[in-house]
Amino acid sequence: MGQRVLNSNGSFNESQNVRESHNCYSYFLNLKSPEAAQLCRKEYKNINYCRRSQPGYAAGYPAITKKSLNCKNIMKRTIADSPAIRRSSFTKKCKSNEYKGALVVDPGEDYHYYRLNDEGYWSHKPGYKPSTHYDASGILVTNPEKANRNYGKLNYRDFCGYFCVPRQPTRKRMYYKATRSRKTRYKKNKGI
Repeated sequence: MGQRVLNSNGSFNESQNVRESHNCYSYFLNLKSPEAAQLCRKEYKNINYCRRSQPGYAAGYPAITKKSLNCKNIMKRTIADSPAIRRSSFTKKCKSNEYKGALVVDPGEDYHYYRLNDEGYWSHKPGYKPSTHYDASGILVTNPEKANRNYGKLNYRDFCGYFCVPRQPTRKRMYYKATRSRKTRYKKNKGI
């Protein structure tokens, strides 16, 4: 069975429910959850917001706090969720059954992921917004480490590092904690 081509075909932008319920983390993992999109349809109507997967939830970590928003912690949480993900560098090639990703952090504020698609372009999905190939200056991202990551309110100034990420959806995990007291696990990890 061949590997799916990882491209930026916009499938994370296909509907409001998918776009709102999937963030940079699910985009980086290349996993979509129909269950999350369904829950979003209900939640968005009631509270104008949808919960999204967060690094560390699949491994049982507690909610991310401002104090835990740093490179060391988010890297640890990312690999704990999906131990098949491994650290890499910009120049080191990933195996054919992997693709490259990157992590940046605005300390105490937020984290953000990028992925390198098979067509040779880096892309990212800023939270609930559509995925894009462009940085904060509107320039094509050719290297996330050198891209403009200052979005005004959020400045992802700390570059944490690169990863090699398995293409196979079953080798990656994400977890969704729904609003209120419900917890909903992503039952199926679906790559695009």
